[in-house]
Amino acid sequence: MNLLCQYEDEIEQDYQEIQPLQESKEKKDDKRKRITIEQEKVDKQDDDIPDPFFKKAKATFTQPAPSQDRNKDEKMRQFQHVEGNFPTFIFIKIPTDRQDIIDLVQEVNTLSDSVLNNDNEDHQVNLNIKQLKDYHISLSRTFPIREHQIESFSNEIKKSLSNQKKFFIQLESCNLFYNDNQSRVFLSMLPTQSSKSTLLDIIDRIDKCCLLFKFPLFYKDPEPHFSICWKSLINNNNNDDDDDDDGDNEDTETTTSTTATTDSSSKEILLKYKNNTTIKKKMDTIINPIIVNRIYWLVGKREYYIELT
Repeated sequence: MNLLCQYEDEIEQDYQEIQPLQESKEKKDDKRKRITIEQEKVDKQDDDIPDPFFKKAKATFTQPAPSQDRNKDEKMRQFQHVEGNFPTFIFIKIPTDRQDIIDLVQEVNTLSDSVLNNDNEDHQVNLNIKQLKDYHISLSRTFPIREHQIESFSNEIKKSLSNQKKFFIQLESCNLFYNDNQSRVFLSMLPTQSSKSTLLDIIDRIDKCCLLFKFPLFYKDPEPHFSICWKSLINNNNNDDDDDDDGDNEDTETTTSTTATTDSSSKEILLKYKNNTTIKKKMDTIINPIIVNRIYWLVGKREYYIELT
């Protein structure tokens, strides 16, 4: 009898030791079931969210912000400003302190009064004709360049033009040009044919450098010139002027806004003149040859140049 009681006590003790382990296992199983059920609820809620929500959210985070690169004259950059990009173009400087150039500018300005204003007697719209501050002849289009490309591109330009000799430019006729979308008109001076040939050869070499870096090439049929004055063909109703913007580069495009229209004077210019129309074949001003001993390129606000031999 004593042995039987002892056996029963041992069984009871073993059961008491096993029971907590079973209860612990059951709690873990219940916890896993609850987690599974909660996850299924979350998944179901996700499924219940309509697709347009995700489309709208995606659009909010992926759509680029509208460009703010426009001034009061509704002039917009050809490419959107991106942090780390520097607008770059290659050019020849035209001296502004020579008396013959000063006289030439005055003569072209007199022409602009009749050509761009259609001989308007009150000359009130003459305020819309703007003078360029820095005279130059572009040898490339304006394009964005990254910081890490500046040194290698500059070296490539120097290498390409290393054997270029100094040369002279002789200016000849005054022509009218439009920018790409015919929103601005320029009065510009063209070089003689012999001067043009030299410039075209340099442009061709620069194009080859740009091609290596996948930068845009110059215009298909280049017509090297230096612009003296320009007028917007868009009538901006706010009538504000931006004196800090000289519009030196024809690559800078003008776009219309909801308040911009083409006035009758501008329409008349567009109908009367084609691009590259000769306004005056031989200028009254006696223009001496311009010596070119440097070729420049502007990267943002940094100026580089190569000295010609």
